[in-house]
Amino acid sequence: MKGINIYLLLFVFSLLLFGLHFFLNSTSFFEFILTKELIKIHVFISFFSLMVVFLSGLVIKKFPDKVGFTYLGLVLFKIIASSFLMFSFLSSDKTHGKIIVLNFLVIFFLHIVFEVWFLLGKLKKID
Repeated sequence: MKGINIYLLLFVFSLLLFGLHFFLNSTSFFEFILTKELIKIHVFISFFSLMVVFLSGLVIKKFPDKVGFTYLGLVLFKIIASSFLMFSFLSSDKTHGKIIVLNFLVIFFLHIVFEVWFLLGKLKKID
């Protein structure tokens, strides 16, 4: 992580993830989600991941012993906000709602892995 801006890395990660997801969705075998919903999923999760990375970075600098509680609270907030979006997908699209939510959860957990990777890298620098 030396010399690499974490926000740029998150942006590139999100773009690559979106590109891969868009490619898989555009093939005839996996075509389940409209492009509008796909963009909404990725923008929503990328925004909240950016918020988690930024706020966790601030807490690491000032209170490194409180990072776990902060991260847990931010992820809980992200889960609550995500549940509202998933509920809107389930209520608006009865036929493909479950498939959209499944896609949402896969992207959500991939971003969680990125966030944990970032935090572990920052915490190793402190020790």
